[in-house]
Amino acid sequence: MLKLRYDAETGEVGAAYPSTFEVPEPYLEITEEEHSTIKNDTENVYFVTEEGEFETKNRLAVEAEKAFKTDFFETSVGYIRFYPTFKDGSKKDFVGNCLPNYAVQVQLMGKLPANSFLYYDEPDFSQPITEEYLLSLQHGNPEMSAEEFMAFFVECGEAYKKAFTG
Repeated sequence: MLKLRYDAETGEVGAAYPSTFEVPEPYLEITEEEHSTIKNDTENVYFVTEEGEFETKNRLAVEAEKAFKTDFFETSVGYIRFYPTFKDGSKKDFVGNCLPNYAVQVQLMGKLPANSFLYYDEPDFSQPITEEYLLSLQHGNPEMSAEEFMAFFVECGEAYKKAFTG
């Protein structure tokens, strides 16, 4: 028997150790045959569900999702690029540069006009995530009242912090 460690938050499996080793929780006890199957499966990534069962996901889709989430963070509106590209080709930090500018706009106008920023629907990670595909998922934000914007402002800060500090 082996002790198979996994990430408590994501469920993604990690290393396996002999059952005689002291390893921190969480881990599952599995047979060497099960471990061999997991280790040699190049098509899939294995996860442990809350029920302690194995779940497989396509490796390419998992890698595409990880890559996407290095460039985007999730909000209640949708996914937003950390560094959106502007018409002049420049890139700016959404939370550090854009959001404060929107806050000034909200102070002056009492609202954030529609289409002030772009957000994206969640992609289908089983297909290639190209810029052309992302364009099909792109939307302009809805108009936001001052109260809605302030809630969004706080939400973006928390999502941004979570993305960088866990």
